[in-house]
Amino acid sequence: MLKMNPVFAAERKTPPSLTSKISDAVQGIEGTPVVFECKISGSEPIDVVWILNDSEIDVDNKNFEITREDNTTSLKILSPQKMDSGECMCKAVNEAGSASWHTQLTVKEPKVAPEFDQKLQPGEVTTGDSTELECHVTGSVPMKVTWSKNGREIRTGGNYRITFIENTPHLSIQKASKSDDGEYSCKVTNEVGSDICATELNVKGTHYFLFTFQKQFIFGIACTKSQDCMHIIYLHIIYFQQISPLLDRKIAPAFSRKLKDSKAVEGGTVKFDCRITGSMPFEIAWFHNGSELKSMETCQMHIEKNMAVLELVDVKLSSAGEYACQASNAMGSASCSANLLVKGNCLLQTSNYLI
Repeated sequence: MLKMNPVFAAERKTPPSLTSKISDAVQGIEGTPVVFECKISGSEPIDVVWILNDSEIDVDNKNFEITREDNTTSLKILSPQKMDSGECMCKAVNEAGSASWHTQLTVKEPKVAPEFDQKLQPGEVTTGDSTELECHVTGSVPMKVTWSKNGREIRTGGNYRITFIENTPHLSIQKASKSDDGEYSCKVTNEVGSDICATELNVKGTHYFLFTFQKQFIFGIACTKSQDCMHIIYLHIIYFQQISPLLDRKIAPAFSRKLKDSKAVEGGTVKFDCRITGSMPFEIAWFHNGSELKSMETCQMHIEKNMAVLELVDVKLSSAGEYACQASNAMGSASCSANLLVKGNCLLQTSNYLI
């Protein structure tokens, strides 16, 4: 009798495979959820794990949601941060083998619309002199800066020079004339919004007007029919000398660019500077936590044109605190302040002035 050996056909196991419609590079915004999804095929059971920057994601981590429904697995990062940037991987394993899918995640800061934290200040200049208008803006780069005078756009060239360095829009008028008198505005725009600030520039000329003093005729201006220019027809020099101080209007100090908060390392160097407008001469005083500073080797003060500068050398932990600059003239005074943080080897010292 012939015996037949039974043949048992074992079920063939298929290793897993992963596919996704997501590209090899994904960009996210801080605080905005981002989702990854993969399709799974292969013989069950299949174990699936998600890995971020070589570390397996803990399913109990409340910032991550991992789901699996039928042949689809997904990872949702609820509030991604810049530190989450890196390689994101999905790995599937069964008894027949393994497969993985990965992409590169880049998390960027959210875009912020421009906002002026230091606006344009009113200015005054004499015909023929140069003058500068400056402000400071915060927001996400890139930003576009547009200057206008009386509603009409100004471009660099000729009498104007425009720069935008370290979020500081700057307009320089090389040689002012009466035609430069008017309202100046600066508009800054980026992809999420815009902001604008404006001020007045007063250009003082050398014009004469009909003027009397103590009922005496001092001087006058006439325009003849044959000419369009103005002519002085009479000048009483003695009385003019008496009233000339009344015509010389003085302006109290103001800061067109204020001090900015700064940081320094113990033993390092730090510099504060600010720009002052108003009638010369000025008296400049610097203060640290309310006490006036004296110029010395480690504390140097000087003025560059209309810029007041304080430079601290060999900074100590005790140098931390509030620094203030006070500008004074015959018409009044103005001050501005900023804070300094000093970092030591193992101690960060701040002042009570800091918030």
